[in-house]
Amino acid sequence: MQALIVSIWRIATLKAGPDILPESSALLLATLLLNVIVSVMLTTTLMAYSFIAALQLTLVVLAATAGILWMLLRLTGFGGRFEQTLTALLGCDLLITLVSAMALVAGTLISQPIANVFLLVTFFWTIVAYGFIFHRALDINLPMGILLAFIILLITISIGRV
Repeated sequence: MQALIVSIWRIATLKAGPDILPESSALLLATLLLNVIVSVMLTTTLMAYSFIAALQLTLVVLAATAGILWMLLRLTGFGGRFEQTLTALLGCDLLITLVSAMALVAGTLISQPIANVFLLVTFFWTIVAYGFIFHRALDINLPMGILLAFIILLITISIGRV
């Protein structure tokens, strides 16, 4: 477990690509379940959504992300990288979500403007980490990966708002 956390941290800090993760459906499922649990808990707690609404939002956003990723990997001939890449995205999202949650808690205890700045930083961190993952998985340059990450985040946020 510790090796997995270290691997996700290395990916989130742009030191390694998703290829360091094992190809494992069980690992993907575990990462997906943890991501859903944490996202639903935070959405119900911090955004005052009902459990069902938070679960629906989380599942729709994750399904959209997975679908877009699957399509991109298939179109570029890298379909075999799906499990590792999705595991990396979900793991980084989970890690960054937990850091963001700590920022929100700190904001209520210390200063809301500082928490807002920290949340903005974690949003950009998400874009850069996703961009790095796309860069490595799709074999594209880093700026293109970051642009793609930004577009995909906009799409999934828009889908989640409907």
